[in-house]
Amino acid sequence: MKKLYFTTTLLFLNLLLTAQTTPAGSSTEVGATEGALSVSLSGASNYMLPIAVPSGIDGVAPQIALAYNSNSGITGTAAPGWNISGVSSITRIAATKFHDGVIDAVDFNTLDRFALDGQRLIVKNGTDIYGGNGTVYETEFHSNVKITSYGTNP
Repeated sequence: MKKLYFTTTLLFLNLLLTAQTTPAGSSTEVGATEGALSVSLSGASNYMLPIAVPSGIDGVAPQIALAYNSNSGITGTAAPGWNISGVSSITRIAATKFHDGVIDAVDFNTLDRFALDGQRLIVKNGTDIYGGNGTVYETEFHSNVKITSYGTNP
């Protein structure tokens, strides 16, 4: 009976050891992503995950990626904190107690705020009316982008 237990144990041990070997000729990792992790000067964690797209005429292809920014909070075009880079968009976001002194959801009125690619737009100069004609904005985390509103909000 001891021989049977010993033989069975050796058989299973052999199966466990051989199941963990790397196949001959494989040099790539399984499940590896092409993403890049970085930390901004403000301490935000950033992750860029490129999206493969086919090239167009003369080999021209857009550089599109999923971009994560830990400072984006709950805003994001793809998911909370996640945006699609390579395509810029201005979206409406909720007013917050910290930034605006009032909490208000997006309901297409004058209390709505704007974000460029997930970054809140802050009034730099102009009419000082959020969404007012001629108001100039910059992103909350300075990115050398100047946005001017034309027309009225909403």
